Amino acid sequence: MLTVISNRDRTWWRNLRGGCPLTIHLQGRGFDAVGMVIEDDAGVTRDLADYLQKNPQLAKYFSVSLDTAGQPSSQDVAQAARTRVVVQVRL
Repeated sequence: MLTVISNRDRTWWRNLRGGCPLTIHLQGRGFDAVGMVIEDDAGVTRDLADYLQKNPQLAKYFSVSLDTAGQPSSQDVAQAARTRVVVQVRL
């Protein structure tokens, strides 16, 4: 699965609502996939928190602070989620 975090004010991701079939090209090869969009605040918050736990070095791009253990601040994640959507591409 590929995960993309996008700003809500962008329009490209709207084409993927409802589980849209698509083709992803990676290293010159095409792969059939399904794109799904998570738009609700709770879902975006959950997935963004998970994404940042796995990739804490990216927290600064979302204005999310990390605690002393390197975990993203839940308040900052919830704030960042308000202006984002999560796009999941399942291969």
